[in-house]
Amino acid sequence: MGNIRIDTLYDPKFGIRYEQILGAFLSVCGKGLREELEKQTRLVLLFGMVAEKVKQTSVSGRQVCILNVSISFFLKNKCRLPLNPSLVAKELNIKACSFFSSNAVPLKIALINADPLGEEINVMFKVGEDLRQDMLALQMIKIMDKIWLQEGLDLRMVIFKCLSTGKDRGMVELVPASETLRKIQVEYGVTGSFKDKPLAEWLRKYNPTEEEYEKVTFFQYSFFEGPVLSGFNFYPC
Repeated sequence: MGNIRIDTLYDPKFGIRYEQILGAFLSVCGKGLREELEKQTRLVLLFGMVAEKVKQTSVSGRQVCILNVSISFFLKNKCRLPLNPSLVAKELNIKACSFFSSNAVPLKIALINADPLGEEINVMFKVGEDLRQDMLALQMIKIMDKIWLQEGLDLRMVIFKCLSTGKDRGMVELVPASETLRKIQVEYGVTGSFKDKPLAEWLRKYNPTEEEYEKVTFFQYSFFEGPVLSGFNFYPC
């Protein structure tokens, strides 16, 4: 299988089947695609190694761990992003990389776009959580959104990308110009996540007129009620 690593190859139930599928694919995919997949594999392994180290380090030393990331990977390589192969990264913007303070301590990774006109590529990399569940939830929400749109109901759904890259790890697209619920709720103490008031006041702060507040409240219900109507309890952060 070369340098392409897939955790499911070691699954006691399905490993042999996955190995056959991967072997058949690699035998016909061509040299160029195979080399690209090998680069993506090395990139994912690098992110996973850093994410595990950051998670095990004390809070005061986590940013130092990120700053010490080896950037030699990009010295000779440009690499397509596994989360979205249409995006090509040419360099890691170490100074813009950081981590989120949630329990999983996911990484915020900033990559310089190989396209000179393209925006910086920002993704989250998480370890310790099974992102296959998130992928399934997002797929179902996307299906439900198509049904709603066909029936004339536009809930303005924003469906971000999510990809499981191995056992209990993966990448999540970061939505630009957004805040996490945790950051909004933490201002109201440990009980903030159990109250409606923090989010309502935050929305009112940035949408002072009644018309603006009514529109953004409609969007709020589309985001939080969509997963419920789909039968999912979904927590993206």
